[in-house]
Amino acid sequence: MRRIYPAFAYSEAPRAGCWWDETCAAPDRPAQHGDAQADVVIIGGGFTGLNAALHLAQAGVGATVLEAERVGFGASGRNGGFCCLGGGMLDDATLDRKFGREERLAWRQAEKAAIGQVEDFIATRGVDVDRHSQGETQLAHRPRDFDEMRGKLDYYAENYGVSARLTEKADLAAEGLNAGFEGAITVPIGFGLNPRKYVTALAQAAEEAGATIYHNSP
Repeated sequence: MRRIYPAFAYSEAPRAGCWWDETCAAPDRPAQHGDAQADVVIIGGGFTGLNAALHLAQAGVGATVLEAERVGFGASGRNGGFCCLGGGMLDDATLDRKFGREERLAWRQAEKAAIGQVEDFIATRGVDVDRHSQGETQLAHRPRDFDEMRGKLDYYAENYGVSARLTEKADLAAEGLNAGFEGAITVPIGFGLNPRKYVTALAQAAEEAGATIYHNSP
């Protein structure tokens, strides 16, 4: 099979020292053999696949997840635990040119809503995912990086409807941040969590809603 990453990424090696695995038991699930039928078949038991299975099952659609290894084996179970906006390759000007301002704003709100969906899931089901912190703080390595952060205050206000906060270099230490940086910006969207606990809870919720999940079924 041709894959986009080196073989190492698909092996057990990256997980050997992964602390997340020690925090949460991972249930065994059978492999899929022979013929089977489903309304929708989802490839991959990570955040995206399990969320899709959960919502389909809740809507009464027969959803089956085929996972090549086990739930959360890939990036969904071995990331840094940042539930935040992240980033993209296209800036606002490019998005406006390609799709128009309204579509760009709709996209940005969808990014924000995705974080809200995770938050709602955790709260509604009362699952313990070791949630901590509030918002995302980015540190400036160079003075020009901090200048760019100043220019992003309007960006966050327009796209996400929030007021980001700047921290000057002289104030970093008082906030427990490394004084060696040139400043910081804090965006009040997102939080930290244990991705292993979250993906495990997603799988359980999907199954309780009626979805079927198979392990070792490439």
